Amino acid sequence: MLGQSNHYTLYICVMTSNKKSKEVEPVSEERKRELEAKIRNGEIFAITFDTSNFYSNGKSLAGPLFKQLEQFKGEGSLRLFVSSVVLAEMKQDLVDVHTSRLEKLNGLQKLAKQYLADHVDLDELATGLGSLPMAQDWAQDEIDEFMEATGAMELGTEDVDLEKILSRYFSAEPPFASNGDKKAEFPDAIALESLEALVAKQGAGMLVVSKDADWARFCEAAPSKDLHHVETMATALDIVNAAQEGRREGTQKLIRRLGEYLNTDAFQVRVLAEFTREVQGRGRVKASYPANVEVMAEIMREHANHAHFGSELFVLRQDPKEVIVVLELSVHCTFHAMFTFYAAHTDIPQAQTKSQRGVLVRTSVFATIKTEGIDIEVRVDDDDLVVDFDPVPLPSMTTN
Repeated sequence: MLGQSNHYTLYICVMTSNKKSKEVEPVSEERKRELEAKIRNGEIFAITFDTSNFYSNGKSLAGPLFKQLEQFKGEGSLRLFVSSVVLAEMKQDLVDVHTSRLEKLNGLQKLAKQYLADHVDLDELATGLGSLPMAQDWAQDEIDEFMEATGAMELGTEDVDLEKILSRYFSAEPPFASNGDKKAEFPDAIALESLEALVAKQGAGMLVVSKDADWARFCEAAPSKDLHHVETMATALDIVNAAQEGRREGTQKLIRRLGEYLNTDAFQVRVLAEFTREVQGRGRVKASYPANVEVMAEIMREHANHAHFGSELFVLRQDPKEVIVVLELSVHCTFHAMFTFYAAHTDIPQAQTKSQRGVLVRTSVFATIKTEGIDIEVRVDDDDLVVDFDPVPLPSMTTN
C-alpha cells in the first residue's frame, strides 16, 4: 500500500479528447507552490495528461519531451500509466502519419525512373517498397517501443461507472456541456471517470494536465476533490521537479550557467544551425498549377535568417547532473524551390523555374545542460514546413 512506503509512486496516464480544446487559465504561482507541497507530502501520487501533448509533438512519441518519461522506468522509480483510450487514438493518428509517409515513398518511383535508372535495379527497388510493413504495423511498433522505453503500463476502463457517466450526460454536468454535441464528450467522460476511480482507490490525488476547459471543470467538480488541474505539461513537470526535496540546491550552478549561455550570441547562432539541420530536406511546396501541365516541385535549400525567443522558460527536468529547459522559438527562414514542368501525361521535362519564399516558423528549442556541456535540440512539426509558393511563375513551354 502507498501509505506503508517511504516513497510515493507517480503514475502518468495519457488521456484523450477528440474535440477542439477551449483555453483555460494558467496555474498561479501560489497554486504551483500548493501543488508542490501536496506532492512532497504524498497527497498527490499521480499525474495524467491528454493527447494535446502528443499532437504538439508532431504526432510523434519521440523527442525530448516524451524522452523525459523514460525516467519512470525501473524498479523503485516513478511509474507511467497510459490509458487504453489514448493508446487507441494515438495508434490511429500514427497509422495516418505512416500511411502518408508510405504513399510519398511509393511516389518516389517516378523520380527513381528518371534519375536512378543507371544506378539501381528499379525492379528490386519496387519489390522492396512493396514488401514494406503496413502503416498499422509501423504505428503499433512505435507504440510498443514507447511503452518499453518508458516502462509504461496500460490503464484500462474496468473501474469506470457507466451509470455515473450517463447521469452526468443527462444532467449536463462536466465534462458534458449544456449545449452542443454532448455525445462527443463521451471519450473524455470515460477517461476522466477512470481517473476519479483511480484516486478514490488510492486515497490520494492526481495532477490532471489538459488545455481543455471541460477537463478543468470536471476536476473542479469531481466528488473526490483529488483531481488537480494544470494547463500544460511543461508547468506540470516544473511542479513535479520543484517538489523533489533537495533538487534545487543541487542545480543552482547548472541553472546559472545555462541562464548566462541563453543570453549570448553563440546560443542564437547555434540554435539557427540546429534549426537548419532539423528542417533540411523536409520542406514541402504548396502551389497550384494549370490543368494542362504536370509539375514536380522540390525545395532545394533552406536558409535560417534570424531567431526570436519567447519570454517564458519552462523547466522540464532539473537535478544536480542535468537541467532541461524549453523555450518558444520563431525562426524566419527562406526556402528556395525548383519547379520542373512536364507536358501532361509525359515524364519528359519541358522547362524549369526557381522561386523563394520567406516564412516565419514557430517551434520550440530544448536546451540541456550537464556538467560536461550544453546540448541544443530544435523540433519542428512537418505541417509547419509546408510553404505556400503561389503564384508560381510559369515559363514558356515547348509542345510536340
